[in-house]
Amino acid sequence: MMNRLRLVFAALLLLLVPGTSWGWGHASAQTLADVPWVYLSVPPLHLYALPRTYAAEHLPDLAREAQASLERIAMRLDMPVTTSLDIYFVERIFWQGGVAYGSDVFISWPARNYLRIPIAAYLDHELTHALTAPLVSDGSEINALLAEGLAVWATGGHYGVEPIHHIAAALARSPTYVSIPDLATNLYAYQHEVAYIEAGSFVGYLVETYGLDTVKRLYADANAPERILRRTYPQLERDWLAWLRTIPNDPAIARWFDLRVRIFDAMRTYQETFDPLARELPPPPDEWAPSYVAMYAHATEDPFAIVLETMLADINTAHRCGNLDDAEAMLRRLDRAMRAGAPTDAELSARLATLLAVQNARRWVQGPMRDAPPSPAVARWAPLLAIAERTASRLTITDLDTITPLHATATLLVEKRWSDTSLVLQWQAKRQGTTWSITAIMEQTQRSRSVCTKLPIASTTIPPSKTSILGLSKPMTALSW
Repeated sequence: MMNRLRLVFAALLLLLVPGTSWGWGHASAQTLADVPWVYLSVPPLHLYALPRTYAAEHLPDLAREAQASLERIAMRLDMPVTTSLDIYFVERIFWQGGVAYGSDVFISWPARNYLRIPIAAYLDHELTHALTAPLVSDGSEINALLAEGLAVWATGGHYGVEPIHHIAAALARSPTYVSIPDLATNLYAYQHEVAYIEAGSFVGYLVETYGLDTVKRLYADANAPERILRRTYPQLERDWLAWLRTIPNDPAIARWFDLRVRIFDAMRTYQETFDPLARELPPPPDEWAPSYVAMYAHATEDPFAIVLETMLADINTAHRCGNLDDAEAMLRRLDRAMRAGAPTDAELSARLATLLAVQNARRWVQGPMRDAPPSPAVARWAPLLAIAERTASRLTITDLDTITPLHATATLLVEKRWSDTSLVLQWQAKRQGTTWSITAIMEQTQRSRSVCTKLPIASTTIPPSKTSILGLSKPMTALSW
């Protein structure tokens, strides 16, 4: 208990002391297309983030991840880096969270990241698009099957490292399978996760069969593979499917992937219904205007939408950590709540009540409500929010959890420069009559909050292969997740 009190005191003292050095490094303000980006250069990479966002406070960490990703992908593709690459980080999640326009990459990296996709997966995929863009002559159309397939293969999976051939083998035996000629014609018309995994496995097969250099030549002439490989897409599909049939069927992989498809389809339903701005891709950097800052510098503040986002985060975490029964049960509850447009069980109602208490406390601290006495719940949350206001920090609700309908926890991220660690103050609001109490405080990093290392899919026995152990994109003259 004494150690916890010391931690509380030290953390609050750091937040209250003006002019504290947060060891942020080389970042400086720069203007691009009249938009004030926070900027950090680590040649050949240039990183940008919108001011007062989670990514802006963590650009040094993101730079280290981007450098490692670039080295990894350049080696994987056997391609030198011959030009500078620009990476832009935004707060709002759009689509699956990434898009590439030539050498310009946009990635969603918010404090409340309900996708739970590792940053390395985003960077590897989008930097593959950026590095391979010169393979196609200016003005030529990039074939999505080859583009997305190569990015999935180079990343090692769709949303992280996965046995893509085992998943594709399960798909080839299922009614959801999409033919390769159809994907070569219009990949983006089909279910996203299915299309990308099939493309990744197919390109991986081509690499193993014909060699990486030949596949890179095909990349520039992908609409007519017979000119490079002397085989049409229907012929190549037959070869690939025969190759996949040598991989034993694994029901566990089939269930794992089927659940992922359902989770991401539910995520898209959430975006379309409750956060339609998330269905808009950010434009290329030279088309940005100040009005876009309002769209991409802030996640939604709608209370029920935030509850749904925290539920999606829990579902994706459970799935990533191999807790499939839990993920499936939560997904059913999420679907019911989205159809109803309101909480449909006591646990979700408790999440919403806790969230509303935090939001009301924020409004009370900021001024207009100060004339009225705060409710007990507001009075308990207000001191933390007052500290954030005083230190020009911003608090973002990243997670909500409940134990009983009257026992709820909200995790708030203090967005303040502090090395590579973010201070997370977790207050448990337990109502006993009219009394609310604070019971916990702790530190966590973005990585510890969003990445689970228990990946049962990765523990599947995989034969030694160049492609088996080694993620995605969208139209509009852009390649995206």
